[in-house]
Amino acid sequence: MDKLAGLFSNIELSIRHLLSGVAVYAIYLLGLCDPGPHIEWIGEQPVLAAFVAGAVGFTVYSLYRIIFWVVGDGAAWLLRISAPSTERGTSKLYHSAYASFLLWRRKAGFNEALNGYLHYRWAVVHFTYIVTFTLWFALANREPHSLIEQWQCYAVAASAVLLVVAVWQSSFLFRVERELYLRMRNSEVQQGAQADGPVSGGPAA
Repeated sequence: MDKLAGLFSNIELSIRHLLSGVAVYAIYLLGLCDPGPHIEWIGEQPVLAAFVAGAVGFTVYSLYRIIFWVVGDGAAWLLRISAPSTERGTSKLYHSAYASFLLWRRKAGFNEALNGYLHYRWAVVHFTYIVTFTLWFALANREPHSLIEQWQCYAVAASAVLLVVAVWQSSFLFRVERELYLRMRNSEVQQGAQADGPVSGGPAA
């Protein structure tokens, strides 16, 4: 299990940062009419190119996460599909409900394999959103005679499909975390009730 968790963790970090940077840079090249000089530079400086891809990926991912925290978490809260949204109706604001979820999340102590799996699934979803938004940007800023220009219809279709998949999967994962939250919280309540239940004794004297 520890090896599996470590594998998921390494893959997750690679997807979030390095792979995101590679995808953004690759789509950027597709939007150029002459990407040849860039490709030659990558061949001449592979280590520096990998560093640049990682830096681009980290920057893009960080900016994307800010947007997702505002839009994605906000939508999940309003639609009542996230774990913190279970606190709605008890006069709790989002920050209070989210704080309760974070405290429970740390206390729950998910095993490393489950943690790694959830992080990996979320990393794939975030990567899909990043590719979608990058395709939109490339379509809006493409150069004449670029591959994006020539494959415009395919790029639009691919971005539409990726957006649908990303929204579907993020909604699914929000619901999964919500279900885990409810199940484990209810289990804790039941265990507490059993521990505090009346102790039967003999007849009164």
